[in-house]
Amino acid sequence: MRSPETTSWHSASWQTRPAQQQPVYADPRALERIVAHISRLPPIVVSWEIDALRERLAAAQRDGRRLVISMMYGIVVEGGPTYWDQAAALLDWGFAQSPQASVGAL
Repeated sequence: MRSPETTSWHSASWQTRPAQQQPVYADPRALERIVAHISRLPPIVVSWEIDALRERLAAAQRDGRRLVISMMYGIVVEGGPTYWDQAAALLDWGFAQSPQASVGAL
């Protein structure tokens, strides 16, 4: 059973939670300058990376079959396949197998 804390989650719900274990900064003005500077920087995760992840997750289900892969570290070489290319190739390989085949773990 899910807790109300997880079922009521939304993108701004963190703002309703009390802040605990907060650091104390010696120079509040320096902190304000740094926060202002960081707020002008691009996000760490951009929208198209999120879309790409959703696309890959959606691609993991085809014709009523579902495959789940876990890649901890892709071998990425400049000019070669990206991490996502490797994940997509692995999913394509898995879906190309017979539905009765046991793919197992590599």
